[in-house]
Amino acid sequence: MGAAFWTCLLWPGIAAVFWPWHRSQWGWNMVIKTELIAVALLAPVLRAEFGVTSLYFLLWTTVVALTLIPLVVGWRLVIIWRTQRDGARDGPPR
Repeated sequence: MGAAFWTCLLWPGIAAVFWPWHRSQWGWNMVIKTELIAVALLAPVLRAEFGVTSLYFLLWTTVVALTLIPLVVGWRLVIIWRTQRDGARDGPPR
């Protein structure tokens, strides 16, 4: 869990080294979903790694993050649909 949290939290900075993700919808979509996963894991990581026991204030942030993830995945579906509609195809032309 801790590894997933830290990887998701740091991913935008790591990815920016080799990919300008902020210049495309794909990049924003991937980063937003990854950061929402980090937010959803924040309370358990604070408890497990730092011994924080009073985490009631994070309840709503976890609920909101978990609620928004399906919306971001839906946005990804729209991006894929638009890309395919505009003529992009997997594999070589036939």
